[in-house]
Amino acid sequence: MASGGGVSDSARIGSAGAGASRKDQQEGVMDLNKVLLIGRLGAKPELKQTQSGPVVRMRLATSWERKTGEGQSERNTDWHNVVVFGRQAEACAERLDAGRLVYVEGFLHTHSWKDKDGKERSDREVRAQYVNFLYQKGEQGSGAATGGARSADAMPLF
Repeated sequence: MASGGGVSDSARIGSAGAGASRKDQQEGVMDLNKVLLIGRLGAKPELKQTQSGPVVRMRLATSWERKTGEGQSERNTDWHNVVVFGRQAEACAERLDAGRLVYVEGFLHTHSWKDKDGKERSDREVRAQYVNFLYQKGEQGSGAATGGARSADAMPLF
């Protein structure tokens, strides 16, 4: 810190977050694992009951455009594996259908396992912390937010 009451780099950057080492905090290093998606469901979510509670796995499509070398627009779609737990999982299974527009907020999680041949496998998914059922102008706004303190009826997108 410079003399004269200046602010240190770590104070300017903010806290390094939970689990960061003292050295990381002093160096101003900050980890962030945050995913925000708005897209459409590929299929109706199916609820599964596990020992740790209800779980829903969903496939979410997000689309984007780019210009080709010839100046033409090309539309691309990415598919995301999303996992929802607890009360939110139950609400998703009850109220969502294929094609429904949803907002998902969560984090990336990679899990590994050995397949039946003993080969090491891994997969990456979005672990949803908050899901909001969206609708576009002209659609029926019957969904409800299913997470945390931000509960409200379905939110119009346009």
